[in-house]
Amino acid sequence: MSHHIGDASVSEAWSRVSNDLIHRLTRLYPKNFAGVCQPPQSPGVEPKHCIGELVRCVEELGFVGCNLNPDPSGGYWTDPPLTDRWWYALYEKLVELVKTLSINMPASRIAGDPFSDIPALRRPSKSPRKMRQQPSTRRIILARSKLTLD
Repeated sequence: MSHHIGDASVSEAWSRVSNDLIHRLTRLYPKNFAGVCQPPQSPGVEPKHCIGELVRCVEELGFVGCNLNPDPSGGYWTDPPLTDRWWYALYEKLVELVKTLSINMPASRIAGDPFSDIPALRRPSKSPRKMRQQPSTRRIILARSKLTLD
């Protein structure tokens, strides 16, 4: 997804083109593909700025999911962690609009565990029970991980 290349306007244009291409595939092969959008994330830009493209993808293109990158810096982890309020506006819209959220873990260029600040993701046996109690929660997939929460 290369969110760290260019600036926010480049990321927005690239995401729109990529999502349009995904939509084309879903129209050509509807039995094989469902749309999952790439939000226009950029390092240092608040995730709430991705909401417009998310809404377009779900409401206009019929997408069912979103592929979220918790580190748009390209492995340097310069933005706040997933548990920070920085992400909340986007989370609220995701809960409202999508059925599946894929958290795409990039390769890290620094030492440490990218899930260390998210206790619920480190102990999956507790999360699914808690999630079932909240009807608005959808399926969460942690890409490049053996963990799926639903």
